[in-house]
Amino acid sequence: IRRVSEAFQTQPGVTDVTSLTHSYRPVRQGLAFVMVPMIETGNPAELAQMREFSLHHPLVRNLMVAHDSRHTMITVAYRRDFSTPEQQDALRREVETALAPFRAEGIKCTPLSFPLVEAEIRSDLRRDVFRFLPAAVALLAGILWLNFRSPAALAVILLNPLFGLLLIPGAIQLGGFSLNIFTIMLLPLLAGVHLSLLVHLLTAFDQARRETAGTDQVIEATLRSVFKSCVFAALTTIIGLLSLTATDVRPVREFGLLGAAGIACVFAMTFGPGIAMLRIILGFSRGP
Repeated sequence: IRRVSEAFQTQPGVTDVTSLTHSYRPVRQGLAFVMVPMIETGNPAELAQMREFSLHHPLVRNLMVAHDSRHTMITVAYRRDFSTPEQQDALRREVETALAPFRAEGIKCTPLSFPLVEAEIRSDLRRDVFRFLPAAVALLAGILWLNFRSPAALAVILLNPLFGLLLIPGAIQLGGFSLNIFTIMLLPLLAGVHLSLLVHLLTAFDQARRETAGTDQVIEATLRSVFKSCVFAALTTIIGLLSLTATDVRPVREFGLLGAAGIACVFAMTFGPGIAMLRIILGFSRGP
């Protein structure tokens, strides 16, 4: 524990390291208390006393030392900026470099911090996107094709959300927010809501096209069938997301605010450009 603590003390920006070997406890001397190191010499008698203390003291047991005495926590405080992905990646490299010699000895070390979590999620997300996204799009296209049997309908359902997702990052930046690991989780949520709205719209459109003759009549029948239900679904989702803004946690508050704005944009994309694309489809299918 002492060696790991000292390895982190040499890193740039570290202001404090707290562990069993790098912390103090109050000891009474007469009518006063003095702060003495948790472990001073490390002799067997002191280690046995420290073991007894750390496994029974309520402020140490399960906080600094696990109840089975096989795990302990080392807290490292930095005075550095870790707000950008580059700074977070640099911290991860430094931590892994510091822990590498101890892992080679068979010591299990698990680093945990918000910058490291953000860097790990971003790395996993980047890898999963290239693996999962093509397979998910192919599966989705196959399911939609079996349902609608129309290349034009498939183009509407796939292109309309794509245009919406391309606009969302710009809207986030325009609103003065940052596209971070928390706000990026909005993208699959908004894509799912957008997809469900478009599927409802296309299903009603196909039904109206079989039952109605004129272009305007088809669009009117489509909107009459699904517009009210989609408005209700969008409003309830927006209200649910806005309820997250009542929290004091900034990432959750931003998630709720941006999510509500994103649902409004998704609704506008569905019944704006989406309806226009349906008119184009109807015009091509019926000819001049």
